[in-house]
Amino acid sequence: MQKILWWLILIVILSRLGFFLVGASWFFLPSFDQKYLTKLYSQSQYVTGSASKGIGDDGLYAFAGYYYFFQKGDVTKVNFEHPPLGKYLIGLSIWLFQNENVINLFYFAGLLIAVYYLGKNILQHQVLALLPVLFVSVNSLFVDHLLRSMLDLPFTLFFLLAVYFFVKGLKQPFYFCFSCFFWALAFTSRFFPALVLLYPFLVVAVFYWQKRGLGLFFLSSWFIPLFYLIIHFSFFLNNHNFADFLKHKKWMLAWFTGSPIVVGNLLRVVFTGWYYNSVGDLQFTTDWNWLWPSVFFLGLIPFFFLNQKEWKNPSVSLTYGVTLIFTLYLIFLNLGLLKYLLPVYPLLAILAINNLKLIFTLFLQRFLHQSFHIRKTIGPGKFLAVNKKGRRTSHT
Repeated sequence: MQKILWWLILIVILSRLGFFLVGASWFFLPSFDQKYLTKLYSQSQYVTGSASKGIGDDGLYAFAGYYYFFQKGDVTKVNFEHPPLGKYLIGLSIWLFQNENVINLFYFAGLLIAVYYLGKNILQHQVLALLPVLFVSVNSLFVDHLLRSMLDLPFTLFFLLAVYFFVKGLKQPFYFCFSCFFWALAFTSRFFPALVLLYPFLVVAVFYWQKRGLGLFFLSSWFIPLFYLIIHFSFFLNNHNFADFLKHKKWMLAWFTGSPIVVGNLLRVVFTGWYYNSVGDLQFTTDWNWLWPSVFFLGLIPFFFLNQKEWKNPSVSLTYGVTLIFTLYLIFLNLGLLKYLLPVYPLLAILAINNLKLIFTLFLQRFLHQSFHIRKTIGPGKFLAVNKKGRRTSHT
């Protein structure tokens, strides 16, 4: 029965995505229009100022990917705000498929597979592990990023793989190498200051659950700054030195510190769909639905603390810790847009299913315990009755 249910859920997921992709195929079929985007960028706010026609983030990243990959351009000249890996991968998609969006299909497929295996690790149940995959596949925000050349989808994939291999590393330290590799990919895909908050928690987790892997984890952590330098190779090819690199990163951080912070904006948009944008206007996001507050609430409320065996499980505690730290960063130190929650939404979905499973199990155990206690008190084949004087009597 479980196998049949597993296949039914998988068919629902694949059918829905298949119909969607057939209807949206024109996003993946046209060839990349380099002339149009070059002209659009040259007339955009990044070149001519705020009084321009403007260019969206997807167009900006697509142009940057072409500029980096084909013209070997300096990665600090176009879209310096974010590290270049995600845009190099857009350029790779243009080179391989003559389209900037096709690579998103590989990101999304990898993301769904990663969600399933991480869910299987935590939930210890194949059918339940498919439910977070279903939640991700029906999330309109994830699906929207399939159709545009954005950085959030690859960042989410690398983030999730880093967590998955870190969880595996708590049992076999060798996997810490893979985890740090994917942390490096995430860190070089888009601006990721939350890693500064996450890293101390990861160190504590290794020290608490896998001390013998601490040295390997610290050694593997060098992947992150090393890969960050390597991915900026075009900067050094343009006769810049390491001192120039540090000055540029200081300037980049100064630019980001000027970005608006709206404390609690994330909670507002998760529970109501309304949020304040970067200029302070209140808006409603069409990507909101009832699943956002449900998954968010059930994922973050630590019901697993009701079961000592559950909260001592490193997979559950680690996943919850990473999710909580990243979410608190978005609540208190960020503008708090809904799309910024994408990296931990799969983790929230897994934790939500785990909490529901735990609550159901606890209620079932209590019900069975009470039933057993009544049968033991009354005895088999007997039941209680009340006589006319109000006293309880038992009858066979």
